[in-house]
This record gives sequence, structure tokens and C-alpha cells, in this order.
Amino acid sequence: MILGTVSGSPTFVSRTVRVTTIRQGSSPGGINAKGHIVFSGGAYFDSFDSSDPNGSTNGKYDLAKRKANAKAVTNLGGGGAISMGNGTVFGSVNTGPDGKVAIGGGAVGDLAWNASQSGIQPGHEKNDANLQFDDVTEPFLYGSGFTPVPGLGLDGLLYTWVLGSGNYQMGTVTISGGRTMLVTGDATLYVNGNFSTSGSGVIYIAPGASLKLYIAGTGSFSGNGIVNQTGLAKNLSIYGLNSSHSFAYSGTSAFIGTVYAPHADFKFSGGAGAFGTFSGETVTISGGAHVAYDEDLKETGDFVVESWNEI
Repeated sequence: MILGTVSGSPTFVSRTVRVTTIRQGSSPGGINAKGHIVFSGGAYFDSFDSSDPNGSTNGKYDLAKRKANAKAVTNLGGGGAISMGNGTVFGSVNTGPDGKVAIGGGAVGDLAWNASQSGIQPGHEKNDANLQFDDVTEPFLYGSGFTPVPGLGLDGLLYTWVLGSGNYQMGTVTISGGRTMLVTGDATLYVNGNFSTSGSGVIYIAPGASLKLYIAGTGSFSGNGIVNQTGLAKNLSIYGLNSSHSFAYSGTSAFIGTVYAPHADFKFSGGAGAFGTFSGETVTISGGAHVAYDEDLKETGDFVVESWNEI
């Protein structure tokens, strides 16, 4: 309701608006962006449900049980807000007002549609996205956390860093040349700089453990990348602080987790696959990569506005 003044007397103007809300989670529907979403190189995007035996096998993605509830959502309007190339979305797409999907040779729709059709299935495209992207703040005051140290795992091997339960902090981190990070508890790691993996460097998240990783700078994951041995995306959450503007994952290990970096250009490529959710300033899926939205993540977080329409 808007209060105005006409000739010294108050006047009320009313509007009726229909607001659609969703649980914020890490990326409701799988891929969320403020700007462009790009699929290239035959990339495809579908969904599964790690909590449902009819939508997964032992909590893991199963092609025979995949679903078509993935959403690629951007607040961007105008031409090419979402570029499909020859990619496939098993689900739907949503852009900002007047947004256009450059469909190319791609397809958007349900399982039956994508099995034999190209283009966008009727009812699987909207233009009313108005997602809320909250900034990411530091998880704790830098300087108050523990510094990770070397240690032995349950397998008797020596690891470069071992993180149990608690708050940990590091400056710029480079995990390469056989360096390993083992997470054995419910750990939060705040990196006040860049974070990268490459070559034989790797992060292991042990069964029963979880990692919340906050990065202030660039995030770059290649080589062995991250091995989430819990098999569940909810046990790995990566956050890009407001100063983080670039994230890329091309590791040979499948990514099982969530990424929320609202000011970063996020790029995922390679054949290892990604299972979880992704949010960024922009999102690019390339190199024929497969991304699957884990529907078990949809009921996390507070309610936020997804879209609104005046009626």
C-alpha cells in the first residue's frame, strides 16, 4: 500500500500482488544466478532425491531413477539470459521480466519431451524470476579459529591437515603435489584468501563428517578436487564471501555438495559430474558436464521471494 498526498489530503493507492516463496536452501531448483546461465558442449541438468529410494540408490544419483525437477533460474532479463547451446534441462527455466532463452539445439522439458523433442516444452518456461541473494558474511572473526595441523587418519596415513569439529582458519591455501586435507568432524574452515586444489592434491570428507568452507578470494578446484565420502551434498557447503568473484570446478572427482557465491562467476566443466546446487553471479556449465540437483536440499533455509506478479 502506498501513501500519497493530493491537495493536502491523504490518499491511498492499493495494489494486489501474488508472491511466490521458496525455501532458500543453497540454490532452490539447482542453478540460480543474478546474471547469465550458459550450457555448452552438450551439458545436461536433471534432478534426483538422495532421501528417496525411488529417486536414488543408497542416496546416490541413479540414471534409471532420475527426475525432471531441475530449475535454472536467473533474475536477468533481455536476450540470452539463459543460453542452452545444445544442452538439455530436465525440468524448467525461469528468467527475469522480458528475459529470453537462447535455445539453439537444446531442449527443456520433462523426461518424455527430452527423449524425442528439442526446444522448450509448453509450461516449462517462465519470465517472473525475482530471487533474493543474501550476502555471505564471515562465519567467525578471523583470528579466533584453530589453525589446521598435520595428523593421522583412521587409516593410519599421515595427512597434511586434519580438521575435526570446530572453527578453523587459514590464509591462501594451495592443495597440490600430494598434499591432503582430511575432515573427520563437523568443521567450518574460513580461508581469508584464495583456495585451490590441483594435481594429486585432494580434500577428503570422511563418512559421518561435514565441511563448511568459506572463501574470501578465488576458488579453483582441479586435479583430484574434493572427495565427499559421505555421498551426501548436505555435508559439503562452499560459500564465497562478497570479495569472492571467481569459482571454478574441473576436478576428476565428482562434486557432491553446494556452492553459494552470489558475487562470483561460477564455472563447472568435465566429466566427473556435480550433484547438489549452485548459485552465483553467473553460472556456466560446459564440456558436456552433467549437473544433478539433489531435491533433498529444497527444504533448508528461510523462506525468500522467488517471484512476484501484480494481479
